[in-house]
Amino acid sequence: MTTEGTQDEFSDINSPGGNDDPGEEMSFWDHLEEFRSRLLKIAAGVIPIWLVSIAFAQDVINQVLLRPAETSAVKLQNIRPFGQLMLNFEVSFIVALIVTVPYTFYHLWQFIAPALHTNEKRALIAAAFYSSFCFLGGTAFGYFVMVPMTLTFAAGFGSPEVLNMFALDEYMSLIFSILLGSSLIFELPVVSYLLSKIGLLTPEFMIKYRKHALIILMILAAFLSPGTDPFSMLILSVPLFLLYETSIIISKWATKKP
Repeated sequence: MTTEGTQDEFSDINSPGGNDDPGEEMSFWDHLEEFRSRLLKIAAGVIPIWLVSIAFAQDVINQVLLRPAETSAVKLQNIRPFGQLMLNFEVSFIVALIVTVPYTFYHLWQFIAPALHTNEKRALIAAAFYSSFCFLGGTAFGYFVMVPMTLTFAAGFGSPEVLNMFALDEYMSLIFSILLGSSLIFELPVVSYLLSKIGLLTPEFMIKYRKHALIILMILAAFLSPGTDPFSMLILSVPLFLLYETSIIISKWATKKP
């Protein structure tokens, strides 16, 4: 393949400038312009999906977001005059963000592409896929595991003489916080890959301090677990530990010499 053909193949990945040499640094303003360009492209993908999502936002609220409240016997009330109307717009926007997660991660990876070598740039699509997979996997874990546990604990806590009723906006804020937190935690393998690639993390370091990491993960699971029983903490600690072990494998792969 000729040099000209190679530059054409990676013209989008290397923009601006089509430069394939990671040794030639871009200026601060070049980085800023590239970042602005990527943000505009992300917005151009999110906004149309957001507008379309408004049409079925109420269905998402009824069938998805309110389902955990029903199964956990949580009573909700709206105390804002236009609370449910504004909730429709918020939910439709969040739906758009989730739907466009692969597209967003692709452009975020493209932003760092100029600092990578050619063989590393070829893995960008795969990196965007795995980033999206981890994020959505964390979202699913938060929805099906953490949210029911949290609501069950919150609904049953306190005196039986007092009826626990949650404000609708606070309930939704709790749901979204849990989903976002679990999604970010599941990005641990991706973070491991990035830190290993730039030399800040090695698999030997992660293996050496595995026991310390296990203790930290148990503490994190205890903090995230809404209940006080060890079973709830165990449910959360197992996926965290698996994520750590997966991160070690990914770190080995990232630091492996070609």
